Amino acid sequence: PSHLDLPTVQARLGEALMREQQQRAAALAQAGQQRQAGQLEQAAAAYQALLAQAPESAEARQGLADTAADMAARSARLAADFDFEGAQAALDLARQWQPDSPALATAEQRLQSARAARGQLPSADADPARVAELLARASVAMRRGDLAEPPGDSAWDALRQVQALAPDAPGLADSYAEYDRRAR
Repeated sequence: PSHLDLPTVQARLGEALMREQQQRAAALAQAGQQRQAGQLEQAAAAYQALLAQAPESAEARQGLADTAADMAARSARLAADFDFEGAQAALDLARQWQPDSPALATAEQRLQSARAARGQLPSADADPARVAELLARASVAMRRGDLAEPPGDSAWDALRQVQALAPDAPGLADSYAEYDRRAR
């Protein structure tokens, strides 16, 4: 206690601890911003790195749990768009990050429901006239400016129906490009 350098060493230790806390706070803030921006993989990696450094960090644990829930929600959205590979990959990532997340069960259920619904949809080969009619309806709605409203009669709704019926329909990619151009 009477060593002459002790106050200096204690001051440097305090400064080092403060820098470490500031770096941890900055890393948490950056991970939160990444999560808000939808960069879920990067956010999860940042939270995992923080947990590796400080396993007791409640903020990092909660951030990782929230990121896993967001990824599970992304999985559900992808399943609704019949992107089953993407939905399963997102679900697997969420399960890696937070195996006991309640959002996983919901996303898994939505994925199974979407797969079942996809199986019940009629084949596009069976009704090419319906696909052409929907593409024409989408084109008319875009010219009217009804991109997302009114529900059920918008260009977006018609394009989603075509996507569900015939994801490889000729003209669908062009219609989506036109939709994107008009939306911008």
